[in-house]
Amino acid sequence: MHLEDENGFECRYEDGLKHITRNYFMHLFQKTLSLHASVINLVPTSIMGDDNDMLTAAFTLEEFKHATFSMQADKCPGPDGFNPGFYQHFWDTCGHEVYQEGCHWLESGAFPPHVNYTNITLIPKGDSQTSMKDWRPIALCNVVYKIVAKVLANRLKQVLDKCISINQSAFVPGRSILDNAMVAIEIVHYMKAKAKGNSGDVARKLDISKAYDRLDWDYLRDIMIQMGFSSRWVNWIMLCVETVDYSVLVNGASVSPIVPGCDLRLGDPLSPYLFIICVEGLSSLISEVERRNDIKGTMICTDAPVISHLFFAYDCFLFFRTCERETVCMKNILATYEEASRQAINLQKSELFLHFIKWVIYNNSSFHI
Repeated sequence: MHLEDENGFECRYEDGLKHITRNYFMHLFQKTLSLHASVINLVPTSIMGDDNDMLTAAFTLEEFKHATFSMQADKCPGPDGFNPGFYQHFWDTCGHEVYQEGCHWLESGAFPPHVNYTNITLIPKGDSQTSMKDWRPIALCNVVYKIVAKVLANRLKQVLDKCISINQSAFVPGRSILDNAMVAIEIVHYMKAKAKGNSGDVARKLDISKAYDRLDWDYLRDIMIQMGFSSRWVNWIMLCVETVDYSVLVNGASVSPIVPGCDLRLGDPLSPYLFIICVEGLSSLISEVERRNDIKGTMICTDAPVISHLFFAYDCFLFFRTCERETVCMKNILATYEEASRQAINLQKSELFLHFIKWVIYNNSSFHI
Protein backbone atom coordinates (compact mmCIF):
# COMPACT_ATOMS: atom_id res chain seq x y z
CA MET A 1 0.00 0.00 0.00
CA HIS A 2 1.19 3.53 -0.72
CA LEU A 3 -0.27 7.02 -0.46
CA GLU A 4 0.60 10.41 -1.85
CA ASP A 5 0.74 13.37 0.53
CA GLU A 6 -0.61 16.86 -0.20
CA ASN A 7 2.55 17.66 -2.18
CA GLY A 8 2.29 14.56 -4.38
CA PHE A 9 5.18 12.67 -2.74
CA GLU A 10 4.66 8.92 -2.52
CA CYS A 11 4.97 7.20 0.85
CA ARG A 12 5.08 3.47 1.58
CA TYR A 13 6.38 3.13 5.15
CA GLU A 14 4.05 2.70 8.14
CA ASP A 15 4.78 5.90 10.05
CA GLY A 16 4.45 7.98 6.90
CA LEU A 17 1.08 6.43 6.03
CA LYS A 18 -0.17 7.23 9.53
CA HIS A 19 1.09 10.80 9.25
CA ILE A 20 -0.67 11.35 5.90
CA THR A 21 -3.89 9.84 7.26
CA ARG A 22 -3.87 11.92 10.42
CA ASN A 23 -3.15 15.18 8.56
CA TYR A 24 -5.92 14.45 6.05
CA PHE A 25 -8.62 13.96 8.67
CA MET A 26 -7.41 16.79 10.88
CA HIS A 27 -7.72 19.12 7.90
CA LEU A 28 -11.05 17.62 6.77
CA PHE A 29 -12.66 17.97 10.21
CA GLN A 30 -11.19 21.39 10.96
CA LYS A 31 -13.70 23.94 12.16
CA THR A 32 -13.94 27.14 10.16
CA LEU A 33 -16.00 30.28 10.48
CA SER A 34 -19.40 30.01 8.79
CA LEU A 35 -21.81 32.83 8.03
CA HIS A 36 -25.23 31.26 8.03
CA ALA A 37 -27.74 33.88 9.23
CA SER A 38 -28.83 34.63 5.64
CA VAL A 39 -29.77 30.97 5.19
CA ILE A 40 -31.15 30.20 8.65
CA ASN A 41 -33.55 33.15 8.60
CA LEU A 42 -35.32 31.77 5.51
CA VAL A 43 -36.14 28.40 7.11
CA PRO A 44 -39.75 28.31 8.38
CA THR A 45 -40.62 27.34 11.95
CA SER A 46 -42.61 24.11 11.73
CA ILE A 47 -42.04 22.19 14.99
CA MET A 48 -44.63 23.13 17.60
CA GLY A 49 -45.09 22.58 21.32
CA ASP A 50 -46.86 19.21 20.97
CA ASP A 51 -44.03 17.94 18.79
CA ASN A 52 -41.43 18.96 21.35
CA ASP A 53 -43.44 17.35 24.15
CA MET A 54 -43.33 14.07 22.23
CA LEU A 55 -39.64 14.40 21.43
CA THR A 56 -38.59 15.13 25.02
CA ALA A 57 -41.05 12.85 26.86
CA ALA A 58 -39.72 10.29 29.32
CA PHE A 59 -38.03 7.36 27.60
CA THR A 60 -39.30 3.82 27.95
CA LEU A 61 -37.54 0.48 28.16
CA GLU A 62 -39.48 -0.65 25.09
CA GLU A 63 -37.95 2.17 22.99
CA PHE A 64 -34.44 1.02 23.89
CA LYS A 65 -35.30 -2.62 23.20
CA HIS A 66 -36.83 -1.76 19.81
CA ALA A 67 -33.73 0.28 18.89
CA THR A 68 -31.44 -2.59 19.87
CA PHE A 69 -33.31 -5.32 18.00
CA SER A 70 -33.78 -3.21 14.86
CA MET A 71 -30.02 -3.41 14.20
CA GLN A 72 -28.47 -6.23 12.21
CA ALA A 73 -26.89 -8.60 14.69
CA ASP A 74 -23.62 -8.99 12.79
CA LYS A 75 -22.94 -5.29 12.20
CA CYS A 76 -19.32 -4.29 12.80
CA PRO A 77 -18.55 -3.42 16.43
CA GLY A 78 -17.02 -0.16 17.60
CA PRO A 79 -13.87 0.26 19.70
CA ASP A 80 -15.37 -1.69 22.63
CA GLY A 81 -15.68 -4.84 20.49
CA PHE A 82 -19.36 -5.59 21.16
CA ASN A 83 -21.67 -5.91 18.15
CA PRO A 84 -25.51 -5.62 18.20
CA GLY A 85 -25.84 -9.41 18.43
CA PHE A 86 -24.22 -9.32 21.89
CA TYR A 87 -26.80 -6.90 23.29
CA GLN A 88 -29.65 -8.75 21.60
CA HIS A 89 -28.54 -12.12 22.97
CA PHE A 90 -28.05 -10.83 26.52
CA TRP A 91 -30.86 -8.26 26.54
CA ASP A 92 -32.65 -9.90 29.48
CA THR A 93 -29.44 -9.53 31.48
CA CYS A 94 -28.19 -6.08 30.45
CA GLY A 95 -31.19 -4.39 28.83
CA HIS A 96 -32.51 -2.60 31.91
CA GLU A 97 -29.02 -1.29 32.73
CA VAL A 98 -28.54 -0.02 29.17
CA TYR A 99 -31.89 1.75 29.43
CA GLN A 100 -31.10 3.35 32.79
CA GLU A 101 -27.62 4.48 31.75
CA GLY A 102 -28.85 5.84 28.42
CA CYS A 103 -31.52 7.93 30.17
CA HIS A 104 -28.94 9.15 32.69
CA TRP A 105 -26.50 10.23 29.98
CA LEU A 106 -29.15 12.27 28.19
CA GLU A 107 -30.51 13.84 31.38
CA SER A 108 -27.02 14.78 32.61
CA GLY A 109 -25.92 16.01 29.17
CA ALA A 110 -22.69 14.02 29.17
CA PHE A 111 -21.39 10.66 27.99
CA PRO A 112 -18.84 8.79 30.11
CA PRO A 113 -15.33 8.37 28.66
CA HIS A 114 -15.04 6.01 25.67
CA VAL A 115 -18.81 5.65 24.97
CA ASN A 116 -18.63 8.01 21.98
CA TYR A 117 -15.19 6.91 20.80
CA THR A 118 -15.41 5.90 17.14
CA ASN A 119 -13.17 3.95 14.79
CA ILE A 120 -12.90 5.05 11.16
CA THR A 121 -12.32 2.23 8.72
CA LEU A 122 -11.31 3.03 5.14
CA ILE A 123 -13.19 1.39 2.26
CA PRO A 124 -11.44 1.58 -1.15
CA LYS A 125 -13.10 3.46 -4.01
CA GLY A 126 -12.28 2.71 -7.64
CA ASP A 127 -9.61 0.42 -9.02
CA SER A 128 -6.59 2.04 -7.40
CA GLN A 129 -5.98 4.04 -4.23
CA THR A 130 -3.13 6.51 -4.38
CA SER A 131 -4.46 9.29 -2.15
CA MET A 132 -6.79 9.64 0.82
CA LYS A 133 -9.55 10.83 -1.53
CA ASP A 134 -9.62 7.30 -2.98
CA TRP A 135 -10.86 5.88 0.34
CA ARG A 136 -14.36 6.16 1.81
CA PRO A 137 -14.34 6.61 5.60
CA ILE A 138 -16.98 4.61 7.52
CA ALA A 139 -17.53 5.35 11.21
CA LEU A 140 -17.75 2.33 13.53
CA CYS A 141 -19.54 3.61 16.64
CA ASN A 142 -19.90 1.70 19.90
CA VAL A 143 -23.24 -0.12 19.81
CA VAL A 144 -24.24 1.18 23.24
CA TYR A 145 -23.99 4.70 21.79
CA LYS A 146 -25.88 3.65 18.65
CA ILE A 147 -28.74 2.38 20.81
CA VAL A 148 -29.13 5.84 22.38
CA ALA A 149 -28.79 7.56 18.99
CA LYS A 150 -31.32 5.22 17.40
CA VAL A 151 -33.86 5.94 20.15
CA LEU A 152 -33.51 9.66 19.35
CA ALA A 153 -33.64 8.97 15.59
CA ASN A 154 -36.86 6.97 15.95
CA ARG A 155 -38.49 9.94 17.66
CA LEU A 156 -37.10 12.44 15.16
CA LYS A 157 -38.55 10.47 12.23
CA GLN A 158 -42.06 11.14 13.52
CA VAL A 159 -41.81 14.90 12.87
CA LEU A 160 -39.66 15.00 9.74
CA ASP A 161 -42.63 15.39 7.41
CA LYS A 162 -43.44 18.66 9.19
CA CYS A 163 -40.01 20.30 8.87
CA ILE A 164 -38.76 18.79 5.57
CA SER A 165 -40.21 20.25 2.38
CA ILE A 166 -41.81 18.06 -0.27
CA ASN A 167 -38.78 18.71 -2.51
CA GLN A 168 -36.89 16.18 -0.35
CA SER A 169 -38.05 12.58 -0.55
CA ALA A 170 -35.27 10.50 1.04
CA PHE A 171 -35.33 9.32 4.68
CA VAL A 172 -38.74 10.87 5.39
CA PRO A 173 -41.34 8.27 6.48
CA GLY A 174 -44.23 8.10 4.03
CA ARG A 175 -42.13 9.35 1.12
CA SER A 176 -40.11 7.37 -1.40
CA ILE A 177 -36.90 8.49 -3.07
CA LEU A 178 -38.41 7.07 -6.28
CA ASP A 179 -41.07 9.80 -6.21
CA ASN A 180 -38.54 12.50 -7.00
CA ALA A 181 -36.73 10.22 -9.43
CA MET A 182 -39.93 9.80 -11.46
CA VAL A 183 -40.57 13.55 -11.44
CA ALA A 184 -37.01 14.23 -12.63
CA ILE A 185 -37.39 11.70 -15.47
CA GLU A 186 -40.63 13.35 -16.58
CA ILE A 187 -39.05 16.81 -16.58
CA VAL A 188 -36.03 15.71 -18.62
CA HIS A 189 -38.37 13.93 -21.06
CA TYR A 190 -40.37 17.15 -21.40
CA MET A 191 -37.17 19.12 -22.04
CA LYS A 192 -36.11 16.71 -24.77
CA ALA A 193 -39.50 16.89 -26.48
CA LYS A 194 -39.92 20.65 -26.16
CA ALA A 195 -39.96 22.20 -29.63
CA LYS A 196 -41.11 25.77 -29.05
CA GLY A 197 -41.08 28.47 -26.43
CA ASN A 198 -39.40 31.70 -25.44
CA SER A 199 -36.41 30.17 -23.64
CA GLY A 200 -34.57 26.93 -23.07
CA ASP A 201 -34.28 24.93 -19.86
CA VAL A 202 -31.43 23.67 -17.69
CA ALA A 203 -31.37 20.51 -15.54
CA ARG A 204 -28.35 20.51 -13.25
CA LYS A 205 -27.53 17.39 -11.24
CA LEU A 206 -25.32 18.26 -8.28
CA ASP A 207 -23.18 16.03 -6.09
CA ILE A 208 -22.26 17.37 -2.65
CA SER A 209 -18.58 16.80 -1.90
CA LYS A 210 -17.89 15.02 1.40
CA ALA A 211 -21.57 15.44 2.25
CA TYR A 212 -21.26 14.40 5.90
CA ASP A 213 -17.63 15.23 6.63
CA ARG A 214 -17.76 19.00 6.14
CA LEU A 215 -21.07 19.86 7.79
CA ASP A 216 -20.78 22.75 10.24
CA TRP A 217 -22.08 22.05 13.76
CA ASP A 218 -23.10 25.65 14.49
CA TYR A 219 -25.20 25.64 11.33
CA LEU A 220 -26.85 22.37 12.38
CA ARG A 221 -27.66 23.72 15.84
CA ASP A 222 -29.06 27.01 14.55
CA ILE A 223 -31.23 25.46 11.83
CA MET A 224 -32.83 23.10 14.36
CA ILE A 225 -33.55 26.03 16.68
CA GLN A 226 -35.01 27.98 13.75
CA MET A 227 -37.27 25.05 12.87
CA GLY A 228 -38.68 25.16 16.39
CA PHE A 229 -36.96 22.26 18.13
CA SER A 230 -36.69 22.85 21.89
CA SER A 231 -33.34 23.60 23.51
CA ARG A 232 -33.56 20.31 25.43
CA TRP A 233 -33.88 18.29 22.22
CA VAL A 234 -31.19 20.30 20.41
CA ASN A 235 -28.79 19.73 23.33
CA TRP A 236 -29.39 15.96 23.12
CA ILE A 237 -28.63 15.96 19.40
CA MET A 238 -25.53 18.10 19.77
CA LEU A 239 -24.33 15.87 22.63
CA CYS A 240 -24.33 12.96 20.20
CA VAL A 241 -22.70 14.96 17.41
CA GLU A 242 -20.05 17.01 19.21
CA THR A 243 -18.57 14.56 21.74
CA VAL A 244 -17.03 12.14 19.24
CA ASP A 245 -13.33 11.22 19.26
CA TYR A 246 -11.96 9.38 16.24
CA SER A 247 -9.33 6.73 15.70
CA VAL A 248 -8.49 5.84 12.09
CA LEU A 249 -7.56 2.23 11.34
CA VAL A 250 -4.53 2.01 9.02
CA ASN A 251 -3.21 -1.50 8.24
CA GLY A 252 -4.64 -2.73 11.54
CA ALA A 253 -3.04 0.06 13.58
CA SER A 254 -4.93 2.91 15.23
CA VAL A 255 -4.16 6.54 14.37
CA SER A 256 -5.52 8.73 17.18
CA PRO A 257 -6.71 10.93 18.67
CA ILE A 258 -8.56 12.96 16.04
CA VAL A 259 -11.01 15.42 17.58
CA PRO A 260 -13.29 16.92 14.90
CA GLY A 261 -14.69 20.45 14.77
CA CYS A 262 -17.36 19.55 12.18
CA ASP A 263 -18.73 16.35 10.63
CA LEU A 264 -21.62 13.91 10.71
CA ARG A 265 -20.63 10.27 11.01
CA LEU A 266 -21.43 7.86 8.18
CA GLY A 267 -22.63 5.02 10.42
CA ASP A 268 -24.43 7.07 13.08
CA PRO A 269 -28.23 6.36 13.07
CA LEU A 270 -28.94 10.09 13.44
CA SER A 271 -26.82 11.30 10.53
CA PRO A 272 -29.21 10.79 7.56
CA TYR A 273 -31.98 12.74 9.31
CA LEU A 274 -29.70 15.54 10.48
CA PHE A 275 -28.30 15.81 6.97
CA ILE A 276 -31.67 16.40 5.31
CA ILE A 277 -32.52 18.94 8.03
CA CYS A 278 -29.38 20.87 7.07
CA VAL A 279 -30.13 20.63 3.33
CA GLU A 280 -33.47 22.27 4.06
CA GLY A 281 -31.47 25.50 4.18
CA LEU A 282 -30.59 25.09 0.51
CA SER A 283 -34.22 24.32 -0.30
CA SER A 284 -35.32 27.49 1.50
CA LEU A 285 -32.79 29.59 -0.43
CA ILE A 286 -34.06 28.30 -3.76
CA SER A 287 -37.71 28.70 -2.75
CA GLU A 288 -37.08 32.31 -1.73
CA VAL A 289 -35.57 33.35 -5.08
CA GLU A 290 -38.37 31.46 -6.80
CA ARG A 291 -40.93 33.53 -4.88
CA ARG A 292 -39.12 36.66 -6.07
CA ASN A 293 -39.30 35.39 -9.68
CA ASP A 294 -35.50 35.43 -9.96
CA ILE A 295 -35.75 31.77 -10.98
CA LYS A 296 -38.66 30.34 -12.93
CA GLY A 297 -38.19 26.59 -12.60
CA THR A 298 -39.74 24.16 -15.06
CA MET A 299 -43.42 23.36 -15.67
CA ILE A 300 -44.17 20.47 -18.01
CA CYS A 301 -47.79 21.47 -18.72
CA THR A 302 -50.33 24.16 -17.89
CA ASP A 303 -51.75 22.61 -14.72
CA ALA A 304 -48.50 21.07 -13.45
CA PRO A 305 -46.57 22.58 -10.52
CA VAL A 306 -43.40 24.55 -11.18
CA ILE A 307 -40.34 22.51 -10.14
CA SER A 308 -37.11 24.33 -9.31
CA HIS A 309 -35.32 21.68 -7.26
CA LEU A 310 -35.52 18.03 -6.21
CA PHE A 311 -33.33 16.37 -3.58
CA PHE A 312 -32.26 12.71 -3.51
CA ALA A 313 -30.40 12.23 -0.23
CA TYR A 314 -26.86 13.35 -1.18
CA ASP A 315 -27.65 14.41 -4.75
CA CYS A 316 -29.96 17.11 -6.03
CA PHE A 317 -31.48 18.34 -9.31
CA LEU A 318 -31.88 22.04 -10.06
CA PHE A 319 -34.14 23.32 -12.83
CA PHE A 320 -33.97 26.84 -14.28
CA ARG A 321 -33.99 28.78 -17.56
CA THR A 322 -31.07 29.14 -19.97
CA CYS A 323 -30.40 32.81 -19.31
CA GLU A 324 -27.53 34.63 -17.63
CA ARG A 325 -29.68 36.10 -14.85
CA GLU A 326 -30.97 32.75 -13.60
CA THR A 327 -27.59 31.08 -14.01
CA VAL A 328 -25.84 33.73 -11.92
CA CYS A 329 -28.64 33.59 -9.35
CA MET A 330 -28.26 29.81 -8.95
CA LYS A 331 -24.50 30.16 -8.71
CA ASN A 332 -24.89 32.69 -5.89
CA ILE A 333 -27.31 30.40 -4.06
CA LEU A 334 -24.81 27.55 -4.07
CA ALA A 335 -22.03 29.88 -2.88
CA THR A 336 -24.23 31.20 -0.06
CA TYR A 337 -25.17 27.70 1.06
CA GLU A 338 -21.54 26.54 0.96
CA GLU A 339 -20.49 29.50 3.10
CA ALA A 340 -23.22 28.70 5.64
CA SER A 341 -22.93 24.92 5.93
CA ARG A 342 -19.41 24.22 4.56
CA GLN A 343 -20.92 21.73 2.10
CA ALA A 344 -19.29 22.20 -1.29
CA ILE A 345 -20.43 21.06 -4.72
CA ASN A 346 -18.32 18.33 -6.33
CA LEU A 347 -18.07 19.62 -9.90
CA GLN A 348 -16.29 16.47 -11.10
CA LYS A 349 -19.36 14.38 -10.27
CA SER A 350 -21.98 16.94 -11.28
CA GLU A 351 -23.80 16.81 -14.63
CA LEU A 352 -25.64 19.26 -16.82
CA PHE A 353 -28.48 18.93 -19.31
CA LEU A 354 -29.13 21.97 -21.50
CA HIS A 355 -32.11 22.27 -23.79
CA PHE A 356 -32.30 25.09 -26.32
CA ILE A 357 -35.15 25.47 -28.72
CA LYS A 358 -34.44 23.29 -31.82
CA TRP A 359 -31.43 21.49 -30.38
CA VAL A 360 -30.18 19.64 -27.31
CA ILE A 361 -26.74 19.53 -25.68
CA TYR A 362 -25.91 16.83 -23.15
CA ASN A 363 -22.67 16.97 -21.18
CA ASN A 364 -21.60 14.27 -18.73
CA SER A 365 -18.57 16.21 -17.52
CA SER A 366 -18.44 18.97 -14.93
CA PHE A 367 -19.72 22.43 -15.81
CA HIS A 368 -18.90 25.61 -13.96
CA ILE A 369 -21.67 28.14 -13.54
